[in-house]
Amino acid sequence: MPAKLTLDLGLYRGAYWVLAVGNDYDYALVGHPSLTMLWVLSRSKTLPSDVLEGLEQHASREGYDPAALVMTPMSSDE
Repeated sequence: MPAKLTLDLGLYRGAYWVLAVGNDYDYALVGHPSLTMLWVLSRSKTLPSDVLEGLEQHASREGYDPAALVMTPMSSDE
């Protein structure tokens, strides 16, 4: 069973599931209970391709469409 996370930004509040975390908490796979939204939160700008593929497979086993995962580019000054 995934862990639950609630995000409250004042005007916006949402409930999410933490589906997986890295061994050193260097990344997390987070999804919306509706199975329509999916994110990878990472401490680094990139993840090795095998880690990303493993997260996509995990998401698929949980009922998410891995195609819903959108990669967000990070600027080089962060």
